[in-house]
Amino acid sequence: MGIDEHIGELVRQRRDDLAIGLSNLANDLGMSAAELADLESGRERIRAVQLYRIARRLGVPLSYFYAGLSALVEPDDTLPDVARLIEAFQLIADPAERKRVLDLAESLADGKAAVP
Repeated sequence: MGIDEHIGELVRQRRDDLAIGLSNLANDLGMSAAELADLESGRERIRAVQLYRIARRLGVPLSYFYAGLSALVEPDDTLPDVARLIEAFQLIADPAERKRVLDLAESLADGKAAVP
């Protein structure tokens, strides 16, 4: 199972745990049931904004979807750090402070290749 399938399966499991129908969740997220089914199956990759909206609707932190990924990725993978960064960023209420964090991250990354 790949990362996309892993995250999609967790979305489906949580949706089932909450007894939310596929069509109902899809409607809440502004997408079709077919689109959500593709995300849950791993046929389509879930974009960050979609995962954020899904997490909020299902009442879980973003880190919920990263649980168990260590068995699927290389030990030096940055996904756990990314999850922590996203969660911390979400807690910053002030738009000006968010911009400062983004500016800092971009300045630190300037000229450096992205980690695969």
